[in-house]
Amino acid sequence: GLAGHGRAEPPWFFLKPSFWLGDGACRSAEDDGASVRPRSNSAGELGIVSSDLSKRFSRCCSMRRTVRAVDGLSLSINVSEIFCLLGHNGAGKTTLINMVTAQLRPSEGDALVCGSSVNLDAGTVRKRYGCCPQHELLYPELSAHEHLQLFGMLKGRRPSELNALIPELLDQLALK
Repeated sequence: GLAGHGRAEPPWFFLKPSFWLGDGACRSAEDDGASVRPRSNSAGELGIVSSDLSKRFSRCCSMRRTVRAVDGLSLSINVSEIFCLLGHNGAGKTTLINMVTAQLRPSEGDALVCGSSVNLDAGTVRKRYGCCPQHELLYPELSAHEHLQLFGMLKGRRPSELNALIPELLDQLALK
């Protein structure tokens, strides 16, 4: 079965405003007594901090045999950094990304994304974090401007806000 895969949500989860807009105010794990504590870093503001992040999956139908896809990973990534995750097939790369983007609940540990816990505030994490997987997510029929409008609205931005922001982004990225 699918036990342990994904987050438990009702079948209509994608119709709920919280799926698209988050659950509200950003809560820090420190406020909720969680074990992840961001440390100041002279290199910049921390964007992602994980502490002893682990994920176990049941093997086949036996609940007694488990596989550890991620085993006690701790890391911190600054907001201004580009992070690349490399490893062989089965190393746990996709599992880690799914946990940090709050699509999969960790078996142990926690991660903070811009101060929000993936365990305690998954909706805010989903709203604040974007991930581009290795598959192409661009539509050949849409312009760069239209792509930014589409993905901006999916992340809860208002059209008036996007109309002011998109030309500036296109100019900064030399995509006019």
